[in-house]
Amino acid sequence: MRRISLVVALAVLVPAVALADPPKPTADWQGNVGAGLILMTGNSKTTTFTGNAQAIRDACAIGLDNGVDFLKTSTGKTTHGASREAAQEMLGAIAAHPRGAAVGFKASGGIRTVADAAVYIHLARQRLGPGAAKPTRLRFGASALLDDIERVLAGGTAGAAPSAGY
Repeated sequence: MRRISLVVALAVLVPAVALADPPKPTADWQGNVGAGLILMTGNSKTTTFTGNAQAIRDACAIGLDNGVDFLKTSTGKTTHGASREAAQEMLGAIAAHPRGAAVGFKASGGIRTVADAAVYIHLARQRLGPGAAKPTRLRFGASALLDDIERVLAGGTAGAAPSAGY
């Protein structure tokens, strides 16, 4: 399946009127192309989460109401990527939405170890249910994670504890 993603910086979502009339799926591509909403939750001049929670909830609701099938934390190309706090808000929005069972979550940026990934697996299971750890519901945009996964699968020691901020 091909994907179309809309990338939105949280700074434009205060208030969240910037997405009041987002692009909507058309009959031509519904079912053939997935629609994702990437919220640049880590694209901030500070690493603090205070003040972003409501903007994240608002953006998620707008995206979910308009047919996105995946919510993503970041492009992974920012100074600060995924955070536990942003993930909790996004997963909570998915769980609370009437279409939530058909929507997935992707954590991107800063996830470098199996321990980092385990944080998000736990959060997804906690918010979306025990069956949430599957590709249709949970993904990682974390190219650096592969090295640690390969090390663990080869019988080596996993990387360090979750990175700072997780």
